[in-house]
Amino acid sequence: MESLDAFKARFAELQDHLASAMRIIASIENEDTRTFTYVLNYMEQIEVLGDMRKWQEVRDLRNAATHDYSEAGEIKSQNFDDLLQNTAYLFGVLESLKKFVSVHYSGNGMTS
Repeated sequence: MESLDAFKARFAELQDHLASAMRIIASIENEDTRTFTYVLNYMEQIEVLGDMRKWQEVRDLRNAATHDYSEAGEIKSQNFDDLLQNTAYLFGVLESLKKFVSVHYSGNGMTS
């Protein structure tokens, strides 16, 4: 159970860090960051995200898994499986962010 809880926490932490990085990039690029939907839309425009709805779906899964205190075992199991199935997606977003930073900010002393 400790391993599953650690996985769930790390998944949530990774998505949170990616969201922060996306907000920082949007801010650097002088994009509107007042709502995260604006940030996601910009990330889609610059091809960091293929579809902002996918990010939102994964965020919903993450939220359901991290707030499943009273859920039945079968639902918890499905939540863990859903997170596991979307781990590669988050790593793909990380790679896209690293590529964007490498291409656009390499001359500024910032590299991936």
